[in-house]
Amino acid sequence: MLSREEVAARIMAMPVEYQEAAARAALELYGPAPETFREYVDRVRPGYQWYRHAEVLGDVLQRVKDGAIKRLMIFEPVRHGKTEQAAKLFSSYWIKERPHQFVGVASYGDDLAHSISCLLYTSPSPRD
Repeated sequence: MLSREEVAARIMAMPVEYQEAAARAALELYGPAPETFREYVDRVRPGYQWYRHAEVLGDVLQRVKDGAIKRLMIFEPVRHGKTEQAAKLFSSYWIKERPHQFVGVASYGDDLAHSISCLLYTSPSPRD
């Protein structure tokens, strides 16, 4: 089976009158393209501020999801969005993309880790 990029290149090389039908067939065969972490954040948190450090962390978290990074520790100053972006948004993104897996949240204190876990696992999931 061809990759999405190869299919897109072949569709773009077709005469214009065949491109729409070919694109519909490819969408039916492959389904919609997976959502990136940044697209997910923009959809679920409209207006999220992508400051430079948040962009860097978002790119690193995407690499975690893609399997390029196996272990990650995040060290940022207080109030720079670690909990919001990594623990809440990325954890929910991970659960959406891989509903068969669990997410573990570690924190300096059990209250914060417990409150984040409650946010993530309050609705029924396919694991139940």
